[in-house]
Formats: sequence, C-alpha cells, structure tokens
Amino acid sequence: MNRERADKTRLLERERIARELQDGIAQSLFLLSVKMHLLEQSELPPIGDRYQGLRDTVRRVHDDVRQAITNLRFPPSCDSLPWTKTVEDMIQDLEKETGLPVSVKRDFEEELFSSREKVEVSSCLREALMNVRKHANAHHVCIFF
Repeated sequence: MNRERADKTRLLERERIARELQDGIAQSLFLLSVKMHLLEQSELPPIGDRYQGLRDTVRRVHDDVRQAITNLRFPPSCDSLPWTKTVEDMIQDLEKETGLPVSVKRDFEEELFSSREKVEVSSCLREALMNVRKHANAHHVCIFF
C-alpha cells in the first residue's frame, strides 16, 4: 500500500513538472522563436522596443528555468513565507514588467487553504499572469479569488 502511494506521489510530481515546463518554458521559447522570426523578416535593424521585447522574453524564460529548477530541488512551501506576500510579489512583477494596472479582489481567509492548495492557486495564478503577458494585449488586469 505504501509503495502504491509513493508511486502515485511520484507520478503526480512528474505531471506537475511536465505541466510547469509546458506552461512556462516551452510557451516562452515558442514566443521567443516567433518574435525572432518576425525580427529577421523585418527590414528594420533590431533595436528599440522590439529588441527590448526580445530581451524581456529571454529574461522571463531564464526566470522560468530557474524557478523550475528551484521547485525540483526544494518543493514549494507556502509555510516559509506568507502566501499573500508571494501572490503580491507576482502581481507587482506583472505591473513592473508590463505597466498594466492590476486590481485584486480577495474574498477568503488565507487560513482556509492548506499548503497544497496555496501552491496550486499560486501555480494557477503564475500561469494566468504569464498568459496575460504573452497573449492578452490587455489594458487592465482584474484578479478575483
């Protein structure tokens, strides 16, 4: 019984890692390749906003890789830092990188979530914010949870 539980735990962890790599690193690398292709097709020299956009994408990929490695070495624990601080940091990073105003409405008490649930919500929020950066062409971001 313990072996089955351990096998299931390993399988779930592998799925989480695969999902994290797919949602973070693979999508970022694809976006980078598209941007570089467009830059190569352009007659303009690679300077200014387009070049800065490439640099920002490369930095985000680097950050994603570092985060994935850290998560493999040290499983995320929301007990070490206040979970709301982690969430606030992600939102501030989005605001700083994109200049988008972000409004947040929170309708729960942090203590109601287990550590595992906090990790899952953090992962979902990280993915959602990454998708906003890459795909949304948004003028404002609203987060309700």
